[in-house]
Amino acid sequence: EADLQGGKPALDSADYNTIQSIMLMLKDQTKVNDIYFGIYDREAHVFLTVCDCDDSSIVGCYPGYVEEIDDKTLNKYLKRSDTGRLYDIAYHSRYGWLCTSGVPLYHDVTGDILGYVMCDISIADIWLGIRMFLLQFSLGLFLSFIIVSFFIMRRIKRYLVEPINQITQAAGNYVKDRREGIAESHFSNLNIYSGDEIENLSHVMAEMEHDLNIYEAELTRSASERERIRTELDLARKIQADALPSVFPPFPERHDIEIYASMTPAKEVGGDFYDFFLINHDLLGIVMADVSGKGVPAALLMMVTKMLVQNYTMTGITPDKVLEAVNHQICLQNKEEMFVTVWVGILDLKKGQLTASNAGHEYPIIKKAGEKYQIYRDKHGFVIGGLSSVKYTSYTVDLEPGSQIFLYTDGVPEATDLHGSMFGEDRMLAVLQENNDSPENIVKHMHHAVDAFVGDASQFDDMTMLCLEYKGSDYLRGECAS
Repeated sequence: EADLQGGKPALDSADYNTIQSIMLMLKDQTKVNDIYFGIYDREAHVFLTVCDCDDSSIVGCYPGYVEEIDDKTLNKYLKRSDTGRLYDIAYHSRYGWLCTSGVPLYHDVTGDILGYVMCDISIADIWLGIRMFLLQFSLGLFLSFIIVSFFIMRRIKRYLVEPINQITQAAGNYVKDRREGIAESHFSNLNIYSGDEIENLSHVMAEMEHDLNIYEAELTRSASERERIRTELDLARKIQADALPSVFPPFPERHDIEIYASMTPAKEVGGDFYDFFLINHDLLGIVMADVSGKGVPAALLMMVTKMLVQNYTMTGITPDKVLEAVNHQICLQNKEEMFVTVWVGILDLKKGQLTASNAGHEYPIIKKAGEKYQIYRDKHGFVIGGLSSVKYTSYTVDLEPGSQIFLYTDGVPEATDLHGSMFGEDRMLAVLQENNDSPENIVKHMHHAVDAFVGDASQFDDMTMLCLEYKGSDYLRGECAS
């Protein structure tokens, strides 16, 4: 109960000072706007401020300040808490929105409420504190972001940007040195220890550089070897070309025959060959052959076969015996199981009689005087090199002055264009009929016709041709002239 004396509470000054010092300490520690102690008189329905920490409270209260308050309002405050604490937010015209809260003090024995310790907090101060907190929090967050970003960028630069720049520079130096012919290691000298994919990339690049150096050395060696092989093949081609008769007319002093021939290999060297030679003054040996396969092996067998055919023909035996002897010799050392198709003919220049034998070669094309070119389908024997005990047969053809013989290998009729079509025998005959000319022009026209037909398609097989025109013996030519 309160006893007002001139607006002062009925408390001993020592108690008052003690309570005030305690509330001042609480105010300093809690940072509230005002703290004070009051008593509620239910009979008078007033709330008496007994002690204020300041001479004047934030709500205008001072020691002995009386505020009328009814039980309903107090009960409203008390309903805010099960412990009897007071709490309310109200607007004051002078101080704005305030949050007021109180804590009851109980009697030690009876448990009655003796009074309330009240405090006032300005809502404006609360919002100011919130704004300051948000500002400080945002500033701290921004500074933290800057610091974290700085360290992240340093790490990215150290473990990502710098290693990539090193790899890029090493790649540029590698290309530059390779262009200048300098063989140095670049990627293997990189010191990248990032412990991630960049480090793995540097190891992969170092292995790639090592493999490329080995490959480049091997490529250089292979290029040098290919150049050596190409040089040797060029020499072999020249040797092979020199082994075939290539001077035309071959017998300028003779007027009873005219011969022209050509051989175009599919590779550097070929397996086709032709040959003609005088056995004696009245006999002319003629050979057209095709070795199975292409390239160097075929060229070697071609040279051997050519020498054997010429040597046996020069002995004066018949063409069938020549083929039998050559076949026997080839079969003795034919471990590679290669074979040769050969047509051998011996022309009696005095009589105009051709004796020939065919070992699986293409049919000859013969044009007698005043007639058209026709395929002479002679009797084929087995190829040379297939069986050692094969027997061959000879046949004869009588030629009049003006007759022509056209010999060829399968590279002519089997020449193929881009669509897979072959030149064929019919086109050969048509070209021969249209170009009834000298042997040289006939061979050249046939070659041009095949090239035009093939177009851009690559040459698949060797292409060899020989044309001979029998003009009669010198004796007959002289007798006719007289």
